Amino acid sequence: MKKNNAALIKELKSKIEMLEAGTDYKERFDDIEAAFDKISAFSREGGAEYFALTDYMNYLYDRAEYSKAPEIAKELENIYNIDNNINPEAKAALWSTMGAIYNAQNKYKQSEEYYLRALQQYEEPAKVYPDRFNPALAGTYQIFGILKNNDEWLKKSYQPALKYPQDPLCQRIVNTSDFK
Repeated sequence: MKKNNAALIKELKSKIEMLEAGTDYKERFDDIEAAFDKISAFSREGGAEYFALTDYMNYLYDRAEYSKAPEIAKELENIYNIDNNINPEAKAALWSTMGAIYNAQNKYKQSEEYYLRALQQYEEPAKVYPDRFNPALAGTYQIFGILKNNDEWLKKSYQPALKYPQDPLCQRIVNTSDFK
């Protein structure tokens, strides 16, 4: 990344953090989005870190700005396709968030596609690093089971969740499951 882009991104991220903390400033959401848009522009020039775009996509999701989030996700996909050093958790988180966004838009086919991608991204590493990946894998199984209204997927979420009682996601799965 170019040095000047890195400094600008750091400055923009600081501005975003300050705006997110403020409550009296009515236009703060517009200003936050404008700062993220600048970061996104750096990405197209090859100068933004992928996690800055991930923050943007999550911000859009949290604000229910579902129309713009897929555009940011495509930028992230492009980065992931070029950079093989991106960790599998980041990729799976992207696919899972996109599944949630498409689900919120009632685009169930796209939602299913992204959740399946997230599952594929989690399943192999979970065999090698179960403590690191199984809680997220269990959560994705549960979400996919709910989306598909399929008890087999829901059952798949329960067993790995039992192994991680301290994990908040796994606690929720166990406490809400009908498979006790």
